[in-house]
Amino acid sequence: MPIEAIAVGRRFRRDLGDIDTLAESIGDVGLLNPLTVTPGSKLIAGARRLAALRQLGWPEVPVYVVDLDGIARGEFMENVVRKDFTPSELVAIERALALRLRKEAKERRRAHGGTAPGRRANTSGNLPGVNGETRQKVAAYVGVSGRTIEKAAAVVAAAEREPDRYGHLVEQMDKTGRIDGAYVELRRLETWRDRTAVPPPKGLYRTVVCDPPWRFEVRAGDELHRGRVPYGTLSVGEIVAKTPLPAAEDCILWLWATNAHVHDALHILEAWGFTYRGTLTWVKPVLGTGDWLRGQTEHALLASRGALRLARHGISTVLTTGIRLVHSEKPDEFYRLVEQVCPRPWIDLYARRARPGWAAWGLEVGFVAATGPKHGTGARAVRRGQTADLPAPVGRRAASKPHGRASARPR
Repeated sequence: MPIEAIAVGRRFRRDLGDIDTLAESIGDVGLLNPLTVTPGSKLIAGARRLAALRQLGWPEVPVYVVDLDGIARGEFMENVVRKDFTPSELVAIERALALRLRKEAKERRRAHGGTAPGRRANTSGNLPGVNGETRQKVAAYVGVSGRTIEKAAAVVAAAEREPDRYGHLVEQMDKTGRIDGAYVELRRLETWRDRTAVPPPKGLYRTVVCDPPWRFEVRAGDELHRGRVPYGTLSVGEIVAKTPLPAAEDCILWLWATNAHVHDALHILEAWGFTYRGTLTWVKPVLGTGDWLRGQTEHALLASRGALRLARHGISTVLTTGIRLVHSEKPDEFYRLVEQVCPRPWIDLYARRARPGWAAWGLEVGFVAATGPKHGTGARAVRRGQTADLPAPVGRRAASKPHGRASARPR
């Protein structure tokens, strides 16, 4: 179709973003997706591509013609091979069809004194059933569910409202065809935004446990393949910048990391001014997901700054539990260990629930102040050069305890 014959309606946004880069890409690899137009040459989908093609000076462009009237009437042949539309094109077709149906409804009302025959007067100011009817007709035409188009429409609408924050989701959705993945990521990002309403922690803490919502890297061939987590995720840079770290000058930090993020966690410790001391590995009772290897472990990286040290030596680097927990929840055994060897006050960042004696901060708990003593561990705080007066680890013989209790009687 001659490019000058394509008419662009007012419903397309004027700010089309970075057209130069798109034009360069089309110049290198060609136009991968034709424009979508009506039989009257009115553009339905592809405003950015049209602008890029005009910039490149293309006299003619490949198009796919969609008969909106035929879709509205449901008159299309099931055996006709139709184009595989991108998700954003589906949304554009739905919008164009909705606009056509609205105009027809207004004309019917105008011709019948304000109410179309067989319909009650619309006192709400909205056209009844238009969105649902439109969505089902488009869904029938392209062979997907109405719910799928609804999800795609939510992603496109979010990108139009805030292109800098959500625009990449539409690009990835169109590239991969994964509408569900884009929709889930949209909900995650919206959930993370709620965290800004959580007040920051008050005070400074000598022991900090941090379990950030890691964002998993995408696979090269599947840009929306991410672990399905019910919360907003953060990049490494966002974790460094957005985590409210209420660490005292002398502080011990436990930073939880998945197998895929151990390297990133080391960088975060350095950015926060902590020195890495060791890793505690939690062995879970069931296998998880993974690309090369299926994960069954998570790691708590131990770091410190200032003069503090653990109140007990000889702690194993392995923590084994037998109870399966909900996603991202950490075992009680870990917190009991921290309470035994780390000084108060304690705080749990990105916490799922509040714990006795702990301060907590996170989307699900807000900010909860600590209760109980403000100093000491299970016994007392320990600085470098001091000795701890704590019970020996479980399983050590009583004779080896310098301050231990008498041996238990044999059973």
